Amino acid sequence: MELNYMSKYTTGLTSTLSPNDKLFKTHRFFLFEVDKASYESIDRIDELYADYQLDYIRHRTGGGSGSFHWLSPTLIRKTEWKKMITEVKDINIKCPMTTIRVEPNKYVNEQNIWYSHIVGRHCVDPVTNNSDALTSRLNFWFDEDLQGKQPTIIRFVKYPFPEKVNGLYVESS
Repeated sequence: MELNYMSKYTTGLTSTLSPNDKLFKTHRFFLFEVDKASYESIDRIDELYADYQLDYIRHRTGGGSGSFHWLSPTLIRKTEWKKMITEVKDINIKCPMTTIRVEPNKYVNEQNIWYSHIVGRHCVDPVTNNSDALTSRLNFWFDEDLQGKQPTIIRFVKYPFPEKVNGLYVESS
């Protein structure tokens, strides 16, 4: 898909909770993204979510046929989050997995594929371990029925897309 130059900014979900949340210092969401993924790396990431017993939604993005985002409403301890990152960082070494785009506005007509998704249900106790706020958002965005009652304050950020100058992408200031 071609980049959408009409959009200058997008919205991202952060892996950390709001600083006003009681779990801010100790818990995270495990978010992941890949561009041009192989079936092997997609399977590896799906298995990682299963191994750590996390519910998730994996959906397509407009970055090519192998471009996906994983979003999980299951809260995990910061130490587990770091361990999970270490286990799959070789798949996407450029992305720190601290924020993931939640708007289908980077590519022209991206909304046509964005909502194509699969759900992984691996959380043993989703009512207790899944964020109420993120579960509600995921259910709304993807028309799903994930469960989650853990009170949380999730955090979104706005950030600019890189600009294209003389054929190269550069960060705008």
